[in-house]
Amino acid sequence: MDPLSLHEPMSHATDSSVGVLVLHGFTGSTFSMRPVAEFFADRGYAVEMPLLPGHGTTWQDMDTYSYQDWVEAVDQAYWRLQQRKRKVVVFGLSMGGTLALMQAARRDVDAVIVVNPFVKDMKPTMRFAHLLARFTPALDAIGSDIKKPDTDEHGYQATPLLSVRQLHLLGKEARRSLRSIICPVLVFKSREDHVIPVSSVEHLRQCLPHTRVVHLDNSYHVATLDYDAPTIFARSLEFIEELDNSSR
Repeated sequence: MDPLSLHEPMSHATDSSVGVLVLHGFTGSTFSMRPVAEFFADRGYAVEMPLLPGHGTTWQDMDTYSYQDWVEAVDQAYWRLQQRKRKVVVFGLSMGGTLALMQAARRDVDAVIVVNPFVKDMKPTMRFAHLLARFTPALDAIGSDIKKPDTDEHGYQATPLLSVRQLHLLGKEARRSLRSIICPVLVFKSREDHVIPVSSVEHLRQCLPHTRVVHLDNSYHVATLDYDAPTIFARSLEFIEELDNSSR
């Protein structure tokens, strides 16, 4: 398989009353979220799944983009979906969860589903990552934290420090916007996650106390490719069907 084909975006149009905007994580790509996108497409929902700028190529490419570029790419995909759909659900993994929450704070979003979302910095040094980049441009990869053996999300093999700084800035802006979210939020959180600590979900619940949290017992960070993926799909479908039925 052509390596670039692993990371292709997806656009699936239907006449359903609900569309799903699917967002991947930091240094990852659409590969980690393709099962989600295909699951909803197979059930008749319209789907938009963009490849975020700087992703799906080389880790060096990420250094040329800012977090605003990621936000803008999400917004463009949102408008493609919203133009032909009455309701929009945003579904994000990790940093994709951050972007999903920000989109709900700034646009008319009907529901948010996030899997192991990034909200708070994993380490205090993230704010100084751009300074550390003067000495070393990248650190070890953070991708493919998956419990299921022989499963790879095909993310970058290094973590660019300039982009870590952008992730910090994205999280900072997302935290400021959380209290503006008025739509229902469903969170899936792995009990064992080696990338995002539980503090992110705790902060999210403090800001949005009516958030629903489903704990995953048999998956690590990239739970959309892990043992609990069927649980994520089934519970998410129930959540969206509830939203869809409420509009009829």
